[in-house]
Amino acid sequence: MNPGGAKAEVEIELMNEKGETLTVPWVVEPGARSTAWINRYMPGCSVSARVSSPVPIICERALYFNFQGTRKGGHNSAGAPAPAPEWYLAEGFTAPNFDEYVLVQNPGNRPVRVEMTFMREGSGPVEQGFDVAPRSRFTLNLKSVPGLESAQVSTMVRAEGGDVICERAMYFDYGGNVGGHNSVGVTEPSKRWYLAEGYTAEGYDTYVLVQNPGETAAVVDLFFLRSDGHEVKRSFELPPASRKTVRVDDVPGFEAAEVSTEVRADRPVIAERAMYFDAQGRDGGHNSAGVPRPSQKWYLAEGYTGGSFDTYVLVMNPSDAPAVARTSFMRSDGHTSTRTDRLLPRSRLTIHVDAEPGFEQAEVSTLVEGVDGAGLIAERAVYFNYNEAWPGGHNSAGVTGPSKTWYFAEGYTGL
Repeated sequence: MNPGGAKAEVEIELMNEKGETLTVPWVVEPGARSTAWINRYMPGCSVSARVSSPVPIICERALYFNFQGTRKGGHNSAGAPAPAPEWYLAEGFTAPNFDEYVLVQNPGNRPVRVEMTFMREGSGPVEQGFDVAPRSRFTLNLKSVPGLESAQVSTMVRAEGGDVICERAMYFDYGGNVGGHNSVGVTEPSKRWYLAEGYTAEGYDTYVLVQNPGETAAVVDLFFLRSDGHEVKRSFELPPASRKTVRVDDVPGFEAAEVSTEVRADRPVIAERAMYFDAQGRDGGHNSAGVPRPSQKWYLAEGYTGGSFDTYVLVMNPSDAPAVARTSFMRSDGHTSTRTDRLLPRSRLTIHVDAEPGFEQAEVSTLVEGVDGAGLIAERAVYFNYNEAWPGGHNSAGVTGPSKTWYFAEGYTGL
């Protein structure tokens, strides 16, 4: 997504697990969005990417798959604007019908040692270290780690010798809903997290996952907000080096609701949200890490409304005062459209992008702005039947500003 007024002459540098690299030039016109199909350039491998631009842009990655011939779907993530020495991943599950992978990208020119701490629900942590070659990507199947064969688990990644990028991908059969989801990690804990998306009706199940990477217990308060402004609080104590799973469908008043979540803790923690669903025959799941604070602007590069794709923008107002959201949609040909919506205090809004005039059959990026300084949270969810054969859905939180660089640890172009 190029939200600016100048053409973006982009370079997409691809790097795989063998240390092979390839740079692909790409152009994004001003006020437009563009899609690069990576399989065309580096086929048949696991691949990470670094996207560089002379002007600030927004970048996401979508991946559609048939995992081992049994789990069809797709997942998505916004990029990370820079490498970091630490990454945290609150979600993770390695039961027999779930497969979890941690993906690490080393974009530097030197080898990096990565130490991972796996924090289990109801058990002590497990630690293991790995070496990641320069300008390459590394994949870890968590079931290969002793003690993680069947666990609810959060992950902390620390790099020595250079900064890295870290994501997590999961593939599953959740009660017959098969698919996969993915999220980029977050680089530091926070006492506040916001999750705009959530739905518990019509065969949807929503979970909030909280990780405590600290050395002392944390008291955690969860605030669940409905679209009509109704709010419920739930609290618990989270032991050190552990994680907690909360099923939102079990919260009274939220058994069948559109819901956003605010997480408050007395010590820094990590929070994510996972959803599993059958969206009118498009079964699967999606996931997103929370964001630590509201913003007046949110950018969402991905979105598609053609064929059997439905795109939704979810907006959360965490304030005690009403707020107005201005949402701008941007097509790949540069056409734009804007709408405004009033949100109740402590509530959430759902926008079906397919219903916007001129965007019924379009590749679309979105900008959400809080009017008069209002601080909001925005995410985007897409439900699809990719190639009329791979049903599923994916989701990502927005990013608060453009960047000249974006990194993606995950990517696969094999069969």
